[in-house]
Amino acid sequence: MRRAYVLWGNLDKSPLYGSIGKMSIPFSLNGTVSPFTNSTSWHSFSGIAYGGLLGYPKDNLHLRAMAIQGGAQFRNANTLVKGTNVPSKLNNYAFDATLNLGASYQYGSSYCQSYVDNPAAHVVPGPGAPLINTVAQGVKHFNSCEDNNDAVAVYLTYTNGGLMLLAEYAETRKEWPGTFNPYIPEFKAEKSKAFTVGARQSIDVGLTNNTDFSIEFSRFNAGPSGSPWEKQDQLVLGASYFVMPSINFFAEAIRVEGWVPLNFLSGGNPGSDVGTSWSSQTSTTNIFTLGIQAAF
Repeated sequence: MRRAYVLWGNLDKSPLYGSIGKMSIPFSLNGTVSPFTNSTSWHSFSGIAYGGLLGYPKDNLHLRAMAIQGGAQFRNANTLVKGTNVPSKLNNYAFDATLNLGASYQYGSSYCQSYVDNPAAHVVPGPGAPLINTVAQGVKHFNSCEDNNDAVAVYLTYTNGGLMLLAEYAETRKEWPGTFNPYIPEFKAEKSKAFTVGARQSIDVGLTNNTDFSIEFSRFNAGPSGSPWEKQDQLVLGASYFVMPSINFFAEAIRVEGWVPLNFLSGGNPGSDVGTSWSSQTSTTNIFTLGIQAAF
């Protein structure tokens, strides 16, 4: 089950609520103006984990604090638990405060693994051939970490009639150790960063209801300039029409430039040259999507 939690509170009596279980981590906005596709910021920093949360919404202010189980959680949460990656100790946490402008802090993000390298797992297949990884090396995203890598974020939304603007930025406070491949030493370890900017406008095009048109750009940065794992960009053009409040027809044109998978992003995938990475800055993906969202 993706989310399952017990929620306590009555905002008509007190501006305080709490929840315990498996839920979204209160870190950054991780929203989108697009009708369907999540932003790259969401893919990079949105988290789901076991824990307990307290919230305080009052007027335009919203405060949230969550105690999170350590280890490698489901999305974007990882702190060492007695040398393991097993979520069994309450040693991670996140804070978020929103007053028009929002700010967040998370003690343990996912970007903390080192580059795993076992020379005994390398082989030279022939004379003059390069070293080959016979088993998985490099970054294994849900492995345990030597230390936590905390993260911070700021975000802003603005609405005025049918217009909505969105902007957010998040980064780790320390370099991600695994973004350094010792066999490609010219590329140093880097912090993980992500940002999103977007706009959505509701327009009367002569139909019964208004149609929403959106544009959103988001980027994930993981490596230094020129590295194969430098960045991944996403641009989404969207259109959305609600025939009724519970049924939405939408269309999206999506372009992704660059390919930076979190596992083995700086190299180490089985069967590869130890001095190469399967990440790519020349890869492009173009998608056109039509869909219906319905709730009953």
